[in-house]
Amino acid sequence: AAFWQVARQIALLVLLAMVLTAALSWYIRRWLLQSLGGEVSTATALVQQVAAGNFAVQFQLAPGDQHSLLAALSTLVQKLRDIIGQQSQLADQLADQSALLDDNSQQTQHIMQDVIHQTSQVATAVHQMSTTCEDMARSATLAARSTREAGTEAEAGVNAVAQTISAIDGLKNQLEQVS
Repeated sequence: AAFWQVARQIALLVLLAMVLTAALSWYIRRWLLQSLGGEVSTATALVQQVAAGNFAVQFQLAPGDQHSLLAALSTLVQKLRDIIGQQSQLADQLADQSALLDDNSQQTQHIMQDVIHQTSQVATAVHQMSTTCEDMARSATLAARSTREAGTEAEAGVNAVAQTISAIDGLKNQLEQVS
């Protein structure tokens, strides 16, 4: 009977140890699942999807879960989505600005080509005007020379007429003396 009493006590101790071990195991598992935010296989699959670059993954969190590893990962993924969205918007704006800058550059290039063409036309006109001015100056010089020569000839003609008149007056005086 003493044997059975010791066996019962040992069995009770073993049963108590098993119940305590099961309760402790259940508590540790519950604590780990709460800290992790879900089953290990689910958490692993979600982390692998995020690591592969899938930021559209949806996290199924327990209501009020804000402190688990999956809740933190969910917050991180949401912030990454926001950053990627902002970067996408900035890239679109940059592309729009780049296209606008390209259009402005092309317009400026066309304007510069027009200015170069017009400047060439002005240079040609100025050259033609310069040539015309040179021709007019040459003509004016020739006209002035001709005028001087005509003035000299006219003066010579006036002198010849004066000498002729003087000669006629001399002849008239001689004829009057003879008559």
